[in-house]
Parts: sequence; structure tokens; C-alpha cells
Amino acid sequence: MTNDDKNRTSYLSAGMKRILLATLLLAAGSALAAGPASGGFRTAIIANDHLDVANDELQFARIKAAGANAVRIEAPWSGVAPAVRPKGFDPTNPDDPAYRWSDVDKRVKLAVQNDLIPILGISGAPKWAEANVPPGVPHGPRDGPYKPNPRMLGQFARAAALRYRGGFQGLPRVRYWRAWNEPNIYRYLTPQKENGKPFSPEWYRKMLNEFSQSVHGVRGDNLVIAGSLAPFGIDRRISPLTFMRLMLCMSNGKKPHAMCNRQSSFDIWSHHPYTRGDPFHHAQSPDDVSLGDLPKMRALLEAARRTHRIVTRHKNIQFWVTEFSYDSHPPDPSELTVPIFLHARWVAESFYQMWRSGVSLGTWYLLRDEPVKKSPFQSGLYFNGCNCWNGLETDRPKPALTAFRFPFVAYRHKMKVSLWGRTPDSAPGRVTIDVGTKTGWRRVGAVRATATGIFTGKLPYSAIKKKMGQRRAAAQYKQAVLADRPRSYWRLDDPGRVARDQTRHAPGTYRGSPGRGVQGALKGQPDLAVQFGQGAKVQLPTMSTPQTVELWLKTKNGGQLPALSFRDSAPDGLWVGPSGGFAYASEGDASLTGFSFVNDKKWHYFVYTVGKNLVARLYVDGRLNDQAPWNPFSDSVPANLGYDNVLDGYFKGALDEVAIYDHPLTQKQIARHYAASGRTAVTYGSLRARIGTGASWPFSLKRPRDRFVLSFG
Repeated sequence: MTNDDKNRTSYLSAGMKRILLATLLLAAGSALAAGPASGGFRTAIIANDHLDVANDELQFARIKAAGANAVRIEAPWSGVAPAVRPKGFDPTNPDDPAYRWSDVDKRVKLAVQNDLIPILGISGAPKWAEANVPPGVPHGPRDGPYKPNPRMLGQFARAAALRYRGGFQGLPRVRYWRAWNEPNIYRYLTPQKENGKPFSPEWYRKMLNEFSQSVHGVRGDNLVIAGSLAPFGIDRRISPLTFMRLMLCMSNGKKPHAMCNRQSSFDIWSHHPYTRGDPFHHAQSPDDVSLGDLPKMRALLEAARRTHRIVTRHKNIQFWVTEFSYDSHPPDPSELTVPIFLHARWVAESFYQMWRSGVSLGTWYLLRDEPVKKSPFQSGLYFNGCNCWNGLETDRPKPALTAFRFPFVAYRHKMKVSLWGRTPDSAPGRVTIDVGTKTGWRRVGAVRATATGIFTGKLPYSAIKKKMGQRRAAAQYKQAVLADRPRSYWRLDDPGRVARDQTRHAPGTYRGSPGRGVQGALKGQPDLAVQFGQGAKVQLPTMSTPQTVELWLKTKNGGQLPALSFRDSAPDGLWVGPSGGFAYASEGDASLTGFSFVNDKKWHYFVYTVGKNLVARLYVDGRLNDQAPWNPFSDSVPANLGYDNVLDGYFKGALDEVAIYDHPLTQKQIARHYAASGRTAVTYGSLRARIGTGASWPFSLKRPRDRFVLSFG
């Protein structure tokens, strides 16, 4: 430590004492102050980058609609400050002409306009604010700033805090300030070690204290977020608990105590607990911190507070997660990411694990997937519809979006089922609990959400089991379909050239050489299907486009595979079938896409239906996959099973039990048909929470086995 460092440390300690004395006299209060003591849990989303103005506006509106309370945005020091320090530059002046604030200004404004609390992070450093890398010390292009000057960081933090103090040039207030990103890894701060010993924890404390003094100096009720640590200490990284102990000057062991008199100034501690398994998974190293290890970090934080290693105006130090996610499969092609339905469950379980570990705010990494093959990050709550950086209007919600907005979990412990959740708007109210039966949902109980929207409770498993009823429906599939008045119903079990219509309305003609006598989709009842391929189809009479299409399909092929088409040479008509491995329906400029693969050589139940409100819905295996506004095509057109005129393409796989209707099918009717096939409804025995018109994602009482995953494939 140089003499200058010693002088600065002495000055900083005195400065922090003055700030602490002054701020203790100020009134407390915080828009996100609901912490572990009150049992509240808020959510935030990290905004995607690389968006133009129109797409960014849509992004922030969707972040709010997702139920988030806050948004994490960045004010990169190296991006706002000049690359070369000009003569006469005043780094503490928020209006210095060398600063480039426009991108940050826009996002802070968008946050406040959408009633989102901006959490502003400062990280990175311009070259002129770094120390010179000594000769012979490795430092590549992927290495973070080398010993960024703490005093200069404090100057930039002061300029930022002044700019967003509220009222400056009409800009909104920012209250939450995140000091650096993942300072325990080489990507964001170097060196991590010097002479084989940890270096970054001590250096980060200096940076943090300068940052905190500046931010608190502008407004005493600003809150500084420290930590934001990466979870693993492999390679050129320091394990988060090791980093935390050294930074906070705390001992190791079950009862940590202070090891020196140095202090750190902050109000909120945060972590990034990425996990290589389910949300209860523990990190392999005892000093690493995944989701399952958050209580250890919380305990160390509390010990540091009790021993006065932390300078803050608040009685309690809040514990936040400022970044976390899992990639989903699809669209991430890696088998080491999380399957799409399990992804939704893990979102809800992640928030539950955070809450019970004392975390009061959880932040999800990205609203939407970034483009596959251009980025490793497919952790969004929306599928990227165009596989591009903009084009948000083409995005589709994942099941995870429902779980994020309305997290709910339920666990069976012998004859009791424990419940936890949070209402979509974090508001109090009566929450109904439903159980999935063979034909839909039935109410089994109710709980009351607190003032922060959190609800907990217990239900007897015997009551749930009684409401579930029998696992399979007694009705045969044919009778279930005919009871709901289809216009036409082709069972595809014909030995001859005629595809008989069970309603005798529109018999079809087999063309080409389709394979007959294939084992059909129905279980426990006689059923045959037809194998289609190149040149094979069922030519149907010219007819008007139906409101509902219902069919079973089995394929192993990708590409666009028309199962049923109502199109001549014009592309405006309806066709349904797999596209790229997913269930798909298209009519005119509108389309629906499922979110689970159907080209897995298994039978899948497919329903496209348009309601009276002109909203089309796509169900796969009885579960709603997509919905969108729809403008049905009304003309009479040629119809084909297994072929489409516009694509000039054939279905490659088996089809069975095809029905069309001139009216929509309800979700209950669809569930009844699926159950009549001899299958168990995908939601059978699951629980869901419901308040008003909103419902959580169904949560199965059968806990899946833990599995190894990579955060980003």
C-alpha cells in the first residue's frame, strides 16, 4: 500500500463516520424495503441490450407486464466517459460535454415511465482510470480493468448520482446504485491475485467505499448495492465466500468474527447464485455459492453486520439476487439446459429458494432469448421470434413467464401439502388453490396473501386426492369427439381408398401409397392410423375453413410438415402441422407455435381453435401452448390431409383421429378428449394458485430428480 493509499484510507474512514452519523438522523424508507423481516419478495429483470428505440420501449412495457417491480440497467463507466481524457475534463460534473449519457438517460426514463424502479449498475473503466499493467504480467483482451482507480470511480459515481438525483435537466430519480459487477472474477476486475495471494477483495473494498461515499454524499437516502459476486471460484476467480470474508475482514468457521478494524460502506448485499442443478442444488466447493448455499452467505453477512464491519444507515442489510437464470431447451440446442416445462417449475422454485434464504429481491437475466448461434444466452422469459436482436413484436412467451409473474410451489410431506407463492402484483387478497383432474381443475382450498403478496399454507393431501378423482376417463375417444358435434371426423382406420367421415359429411380419397394398419394413438381401445410420406395424402372435398382442427400426429422429421391444409395456390388459407419440430398453425399473416418438440417419434395431440373473440389458441397434449389475435379465412378452398398446395410438401409420419369443427372447443372439452384417449392429463394431480382471472403455472407434487445443467448451455 502506498502512502497515498494510506492517506486516502484514513480520510475515507473519517468520511464514512460523518456520513453514518448524518444518515442515522434521516428518516428511513425505501420503495424496495420489504426484506426478510417482513417476508416480502420483489422481482426485477435485466433488460436486453442491442435494441433500437421502438423495441426498447416495447421491452420495458413487457418487463412491467411480467410483474417485475424493478429493472436492472447499466451505466458503463467506460461507455459513458471519454475514451481519452480531454484537457479541462471535470469527472464530477454530470453535464461535462465529454460524457455520453444519452443511452443511460433513455433507459432510466423508460423505467420510470413504466412504473419500474431503476437499479443502476456502474462497472468497467476507461483506460485512463486503470493502472499500467506491469511487464510480464498476463493481461489479455478478455481480462477486466487492471486496478481501476478507486478515487476516479468515486468521481464518476458522484457525477452519475448528481445526474439522477431527481430534477436535473428533467431526468428521473435513481435511488439504487450497484457498485461493480462480479468483482471476484478476472473478466471484470484484475488482478484477482498478486504473488499468489488474493488481491481483488481488498481493492474492491477501496472502490466500494469511494463509490458509496460519493453516492451517499449526493443524497443520504440513496442505497448502495455491493457484491454482485459470481458463484464459482474456478480458474482465475475467487470463491464468493472467500472474497466476502476478505473484503469484510471476517474469519472462517461456523462462528465468524472480525479480523481487523476495516469497514465497508453499503446498504444491500447481492449475489449471482447460478446453479448446476435444480434450485436446491449445492455448489461443489464449500466456498462457492449456488442457490442452495444462499443461507451460508446470509449468515456471513449477518455476522459482519453484528460486528460492525458494515457502515450503513439501516438497521438491517438487505440481501438481493441481482442476476440469475437458467437457459431453456428449446431454443438452446444443448441437452445440458433445462427442458421447457421444467424450466417454468425451476423459475418458481428459484424464487421460493431465494425467499426462504432471506433474499428480498430476485433478478432474472434477460426478458427475451438472444439469437441462437449469435449468443449463448437463451434464458429469457420470451422466445426470440425472429432469432434477431430486434423484432420483439414476433416474440412469444415461454411457460416461464407465467411462473415469473405468479410464482407458486407445493410440496407434499406425508399427508400434508405445503404451499408458497406470491401474487402477480404483490398485492394482498384471497388465493384459490385448484387441483388438476382428468377433465380440468377443481377447487381444493384457499389461502390469503399478505400485504406484500406472499401466501403460505397447508392442505391435507387426502382432500386433494379426493378431488382428483379417477386417473382416466371412462368414455371412449370416438364417443367423446362425436358428443361435441364435429363437422367432419376421419378416424383413418379405413382398408379401402375412401377415408370415411364419421359424420358422413366429407369423405376423402387416399392418394399415393399411404401405409395402412399402423398402431394408432389411442390407448386401451381399438385404433389404427395411417403412415404418410412423399406422394401420400388424403384428398378432401373443397370446403370452408373450420374454426377448430383436432388431430393426433407422430413424426421424427423436421421442416414444415402439413398435417391438414385448407389452401389452394394462395398462401392466405389455414395449414396446421409441425414446423421445425414444433406444433404450428398458420393463416394469412398470423401464426401460432408450440413450445415443446413434437418430432420425437411419439404420439401428440394437437388442437387449433378460434374463439368468438377472434383469438386463436394452440394446444399440444391438452396444454395451451400459444394464442394470438386471428382473422379467419372464410372462402371455400381445396383441403388435404398430409399435403399442402403452397408448400408443395407432404407430411412425413403417422396421422390419426382427425376432426374439424365449426365452433371452438373449450379447454375443458379438450381435456376431456385427451383423457378419453387413455392418457393421463398432463396437469392431473398438479396444483395451481388462482387470484382473479390469473393463474400460476401448474405445479406437480411429484418432484423431478435433480439433473446436471449448465447455466448457458
